[in-house]
Amino acid sequence: MNLKDMKTNMTFIQPDSNVMVYSYRRFQTKPINCWKGSEQSVDTVYGLLDIGLCYQTILLGIFLHFMWSYSALLYRVYSTEHHTFPIESAFDNTANRCLIDAMSCQKDNLVKYLGFLDLSWLSKNSMERRAQVFSLSQPGGHPHNWNKLSTACLTEIDALNQKVQEENWKVFVNVPVRQTEKLTPVTVGDTTTLSHRTTPESTVNGTGDSQTNPSTAPKEGILSYLKKKPFFSFFLMDSPDAKSRQLFQGAQLQIWAIEALSNFATASYTEDKFGVVQRSLPSTLTSLLNLQENVEKYFKLAVTSSRRQTKDSMTKDAGLKYLLQTTLKSSLYKIVNTFGKHLMSLKLQPDATRKLKQFIEYKE
Repeated sequence: MNLKDMKTNMTFIQPDSNVMVYSYRRFQTKPINCWKGSEQSVDTVYGLLDIGLCYQTILLGIFLHFMWSYSALLYRVYSTEHHTFPIESAFDNTANRCLIDAMSCQKDNLVKYLGFLDLSWLSKNSMERRAQVFSLSQPGGHPHNWNKLSTACLTEIDALNQKVQEENWKVFVNVPVRQTEKLTPVTVGDTTTLSHRTTPESTVNGTGDSQTNPSTAPKEGILSYLKKKPFFSFFLMDSPDAKSRQLFQGAQLQIWAIEALSNFATASYTEDKFGVVQRSLPSTLTSLLNLQENVEKYFKLAVTSSRRQTKDSMTKDAGLKYLLQTTLKSSLYKIVNTFGKHLMSLKLQPDATRKLKQFIEYKE
């Protein structure tokens, strides 16, 4: 049968459903309507309630969400992959790509995080690279590598210590002031009596009158009224741990820096031939002890409900402050267990010596 005979035996059928169906005459089959649904317009409420359309929309949304989440996960895995930076470079083309350059990078925070991650990793696992950190420069015999790396770590630790200390002072300032009663003479007729008058111990601007801007008073009144309502308070009031999350949102850098310093100090007991780490051990201990004290004060001053803490402990950013607290204690105990009572011979401030003694006696 040629093509011409096939065309004569074929019949073109167009049913009401606008689906083209070909029926072959030789077998005498009836035309089949392949479209079993009905066309509905989506510009009406009845059209939007189409079950088939909702089912397709849900499937498409799930597929797009899976693809987007999977792509974002692959990007994070690729971006946060461990990268090994050279400790020092003898070539000019890689002179600005060393570990200290990555740790002090201000243009790209990702490079900075990768630098501190590499420092923490090599302090634990690479004895060969630790030897480069403990080495002296030739000629001159100066520990440039250790001085640069330790300075970068102590700078980050001291910066966080300053922020936590300022936050603690803000909490102290916001503590409600007790009111005292003073006896003031009051003249009634010909007699003078003493009456109790309640006066605050401190005032806002020195005269007892709080300075408020008249233009902002109505707005503040409306906001304070809406914050008292349960529905609006959920959107207007700040979360109890919002300031805490903002304070410790970048604490991962300090955690890696603390781990690196403690690991270097522990390894220097057997690997540091020139004693470059022991010479800077007082400054390292002072920074760690000050940060540990301020963090402990912050936890004591922080007022949050136990239910809120249980809920927030499951989130990633809320757990950084607890991880920082644990890392500080474990790092200090690691140094104490390595050097023991010999640490008391270091020249430290009296407060640092007192706190260090508590760690040596295992009272913390």
